[in-house]
Amino acid sequence: MTDTDREAIAEVRDLATHALRRVKAAAEIPPRLLDLADAARYLSMGDKALRSLIQRGELPFVQTIAGRSPYLLDIRDLDRWIEKSKISHSG
Repeated sequence: MTDTDREAIAEVRDLATHALRRVKAAAEIPPRLLDLADAARYLSMGDKALRSLIQRGELPFVQTIAGRSPYLLDIRDLDRWIEKSKISHSG
């Protein structure tokens, strides 16, 4: 094996190590936007019930292509909806 081969192998190894670190770091970031299925699961309800909330304007959503792409829901909006929807009984 030549010095050039060793240098090339070391460079590839460094690139692979860097790429692996980036993948691991990205996996540690929790998603802020959830698709319909994950948002429904987060709220412990079915897709139909969630769609109904969206259609009634109770939950805002994100669509990358208006009217065509799937709904994406901000987890912060879901948390606000939960807080707003809580019922407490006194007595």
